[in-house]
Amino acid sequence: MPRYEPFASLLIGPVGLRGISISLMPQAVLAGVLVDPKGEPLEGMSVAAHTRWTRFGNKELLPTGRSDVTDDRGRFRVAGLEGGEYALTVNNREIRESHRVRAGESLSTLRVTYPQRKEFTISGRLTQKVVAPYSIAL
Repeated sequence: MPRYEPFASLLIGPVGLRGISISLMPQAVLAGVLVDPKGEPLEGMSVAAHTRWTRFGNKELLPTGRSDVTDDRGRFRVAGLEGGEYALTVNNREIRESHRVRAGESLSTLRVTYPQRKEFTISGRLTQKVVAPYSIAL
């Protein structure tokens, strides 16, 4: 098959396949554990791999379409990558470190810390008299 054609069909007759060799592209894997700043694992977080590129003088993240959701121990595994340098996002927030991985390599010892967002409290008193239950959207 031509190199520029990544997907192809192969019909197998009643005799089956004999003497055919199919080369597969080696893929890279980024895997590890996602923790909060206290070292506790984070469950149910979406971890995605992106490449960095410059467009119109601005550095941007280009999604690879490869992602995973962390399990109850914070573990993730983003597979099916080409060799290269990748930035990870967690729930669409960029994690600043980049990771370089070669085709066929599995980098499985990553420990990624997800920074906590600043929390705040809103307090006050509702002064409008309302008969029915009332909600306020922030």
